[in-house]
Amino acid sequence: MAKPVPVKLPPGFNWVEGPEGAGDAAVSLLLHGESVLRIVSRRAGWLVVVDAVDPALPQADVAVHSVAAGMRWSARWANGRAKRLYAMVEGPKSAVIGAIVMLVTGAGI
Repeated sequence: MAKPVPVKLPPGFNWVEGPEGAGDAAVSLLLHGESVLRIVSRRAGWLVVVDAVDPALPQADVAVHSVAAGMRWSARWANGRAKRLYAMVEGPKSAVIGAIVMLVTGAGI
């Protein structure tokens, strides 16, 4: 049987194995240290649980037959939503930094 080809993650994304990722997850997908999703064991299979909740593009949990299949599905999902995920994770930080810069420099006053 041929080994499945891995799907490349967008820049800034990385996999973390085990409990340091999040709770009962076998692996977690992080974006700049923030949890995007987890692959958790459920009964006789695996479940991809999305942590990055986007009201505009809701995503239900996805059942997969193995951790490797979950990682492939997750990488394709992250590639398709990379810009939106970057905005969700970095957006609030960028807005705060922008406000601080405006206060310090007096811009907009």
